Amino acid sequence: MKVHCVRMVARMLPVICMFAAAALGGEDKERSLWKQLDGEWEIVEVQRNGKTTKEASVKPGDRVRFKSGKMAAINAVTNGVAYELNVALEQKQSPVGIKLTSLEGDVVVDFAGIVEVDGDRLRVCKGVRGYSATPTEFRTQPKDGLILIVYQRRSKKADREERENRADQGSGLIDE
Repeated sequence: MKVHCVRMVARMLPVICMFAAAALGGEDKERSLWKQLDGEWEIVEVQRNGKTTKEASVKPGDRVRFKSGKMAAINAVTNGVAYELNVALEQKQSPVGIKLTSLEGDVVVDFAGIVEVDGDRLRVCKGVRGYSATPTEFRTQPKDGLILIVYQRRSKKADREERENRADQGSGLIDE
C-alpha cells in the first residue's frame, strides 16, 4: 500500500509543480503590473462618445496616483486629492480588468473597466456613473456609457518638485 501511494505521488508531482508554478507566475505577473502602475500619471487625453472631449470632471492636467491598491485623483488646479478609490485588478481576462470602488457616505460605487500599461503610457477605459457598461476594448462609441482616459507617467523629478512646492506652501497634503 505504501509503495502504491509513493508511486501515485511521484506520478502527480510534475502536475502539482506545474500548477504551483502557474499560480506563482500569476502572482508575479500581478505584482509586476502593480509595480508598473505605482506612481503618478497625468491625464493627456479623454474620450467619450467616440470623440476626444474636455469633460468637466476629468480633464487633461489632472492626475492620479496609484499606490498600495488605491488610486487617488489629484486636481490640477488645487493639487489636492479630489477623491480616492480602492483598486482591484483582474489579470485572468484580456485586456486586464480593473475595478474601482468608491465609498461615498454609506453607498459603495463600483466602476468596472480595463487597463493597459505600455511603458510610460496608461490607458483606462471604464463605465461612467449612471451606466452599467463594461468595456471590452479601448475605445468609446456614441452613448455607450464609457470613458477612455489616457495617462502619461509623471517624471520623478516633476513629482519631487511638486512635493517641495507643496511643502513650501504648507498645503497639508500627505505625501506618499
